[in-house]
Amino acid sequence: MTELTLSLADAADVAAIAELEWSYYGADGYPAALFYQALQQWPQGLWVAKRQQLLGYLLIAPASGADTHWLMSMLVAPQARGQGLGKALLQHVLTTNTELGCIRLTVASDNHTAQRIYQQCGFTKIDEIADFFGPGAHRWLFEWRR
Repeated sequence: MTELTLSLADAADVAAIAELEWSYYGADGYPAALFYQALQQWPQGLWVAKRQQLLGYLLIAPASGADTHWLMSMLVAPQARGQGLGKALLQHVLTTNTELGCIRLTVASDNHTAQRIYQQCGFTKIDEIADFFGPGAHRWLFEWRR
């Protein structure tokens, strides 16, 4: 099996990232333009996982606090799920980006797989937010601190 590569994304990755995003979220997903913009605005924030082809991505953006960031999205391709790829990508970003002091994220209250990955990587559930993405779209707020 080809070795897993974890690296910062570049413009050549955007089409595959946007395709993965569309395949999972459809019209509710981030467009390719956002990922191109992310490369410019947050050069240390867009990461990819590959084995010959793109299998996942992670997007982190700065928040209002000096050392606070938001994990905006982490997505793994269906054929790569259950293999530890998401956890490996997240752990790599946490250890590589030493300027990250605090990361926050929200996760669906029924997404137990993602919650388990975040907790295994040191995130703690700090709040429940009703209707975060609209009526009935409840989220849990998780936080990680260096």
